[in-house]
Amino acid sequence: MQYTVEHFPNKRAVIHLSGRLDAHTAGNLRTLLQDTVNSGYVFLIVDLQQVNFVDSSGLSALVSGLRIVKERSGKLVLAHAAVQTQVALKQTRLNLVFPLYDDLNDALKSLN
Repeated sequence: MQYTVEHFPNKRAVIHLSGRLDAHTAGNLRTLLQDTVNSGYVFLIVDLQQVNFVDSSGLSALVSGLRIVKERSGKLVLAHAAVQTQVALKQTRLNLVFPLYDDLNDALKSLN
């Protein structure tokens, strides 16, 4: 998994991920989310456009990130989830927990 973080005003950040989000990379995602929140960014978008595979460990890392931002009165939303990721979210019913956006601008607006 590779990533870039784009910072915006008002404690907002977009985390662009690419590659696989699985047991080998989930710990890195947890650390990335924790570090981003510790840097003062508590309104997060995780951009999954370049993620080609997500397993239960990856979903668990996203849930951990959600818990971290909620502890700081923040919000975490997902954007550009591929079909496989959407299926995984629906099978685990996490689609009811994570707001999912097809457009990054809509996701940013939702954080206001």
